[in-house]
Amino acid sequence: MRRLAIALVLFTIGCGAAPVTPTEPVEETAEAPPPRYAIALRFEEEDPSEDGTPRTRVSLVRITPDGERSVHELRTELGACYYEPHPGALTAGVCWWAGAGARYVVLRRDDAILALRAEADEERGYGEPEELASVEVPEAAELDVL
Repeated sequence: MRRLAIALVLFTIGCGAAPVTPTEPVEETAEAPPPRYAIALRFEEEDPSEDGTPRTRVSLVRITPDGERSVHELRTELGACYYEPHPGALTAGVCWWAGAGARYVVLRRDDAILALRAEADEERGYGEPEELASVEVPEAAELDVL
């Protein structure tokens, strides 16, 4: 029995002494996910005008992946503003009071987010949109629209 125990100990020691062959480090091939930015068209109630007409401040907000916010004030509109879907837009809204107002549309073009505004009145409809602001985002960035 004693010889068997000695043989097992020697066998176990012998197995642990096998040479180790070094391996190459495995290179990570997975790409980092694209950065995520948040974009918002923001409507904030302002104090009414001197004649009591409601007013709304309109802003374009960009939030970077590290949480930095940039707020681009676009205009203060007479009347109330509300969100309204628009074909091809990330987000859009309309401001309206007493038969006149404006449509805001936020679009993505390559490495930029654009905020456009078109004048409106109930007789002529919407005019030609004008660009009010442009903020940069990497072309590969994913967007969360708030």
